[in-house]
Amino acid sequence: MTSGQPAAEVPGNRHGQRVLVIIPTYNERENLPLIHRRVKEACPDVHVLIIDDNSPDGTGQLADDLAQADPGCTHVLHRTVKNGLGAAYLEGFAWGLSREYSVLVEMDADGSHAPEQLHRLLDAVGAGPIWPSVHAMCPGDGA
Repeated sequence: MTSGQPAAEVPGNRHGQRVLVIIPTYNERENLPLIHRRVKEACPDVHVLIIDDNSPDGTGQLADDLAQADPGCTHVLHRTVKNGLGAAYLEGFAWGLSREYSVLVEMDADGSHAPEQLHRLLDAVGAGPIWPSVHAMCPGDGA
């Protein structure tokens, strides 16, 4: 690893992988502390990227507070307009890849994804190559 630290000691590392959990937010002030805590309790060695779309409820400032309390492990991107969930994830993927994270995980701030199951995904990734399969159901495809 480029840090000079043994792999097990590199922050954000699990099974030799640098893991980034991406959490887009818009008006998630009430949910953000809980989902952040649940992610860090479930997998303390992962990094978190919060992407806020200029939430009027103060979510962005709260995200900054979480990052300040978890320096180097929780990061925040502030976007000036509400560009939507998909665009936030794409920006998060680009941010993570540019910083050499090898595993990027989507996590919604509303708790619809269970952080307590994150370790199962990461253990599967650490066990060897996985081949995700996506089937898009289209009219007339027989699905």
